[in-house]
Amino acid sequence: MEDLEEHIKFKYDQESTKEPIQSVKQSLYKITGVSHVAEFQDGLMVSYNPYYVSDTYLIREMKQMGFPPLNEAKKKKGIVARWLDKMARVNKETFGNQRLDCCELKSKQNQIN
Repeated sequence: MEDLEEHIKFKYDQESTKEPIQSVKQSLYKITGVSHVAEFQDGLMVSYNPYYVSDTYLIREMKQMGFPPLNEAKKKKGIVARWLDKMARVNKETFGNQRLDCCELKSKQNQIN
């Protein structure tokens, strides 16, 4: 069987990281199947053998330590998405979770008749 190795990159966010990088690296090396952990500009790259450890397990463990996978790292939203989020937040503050008056008015008219 040939030596099979896969890689996952994790984003390093100083605000959300709960542990120093050295202790994270030590924790990763204790996991059976992890062969190498390398630092890059703003994260870590973990090399592992998928026959010994699953990527799901590594992702879960790294999220607990404050390292989300690079593809899940928070990306800046576009102007339209930010506008829609703001509009939804303002509507929720203004109207709450209740139905609009026009919807309740129609149901009240149906009850009278």
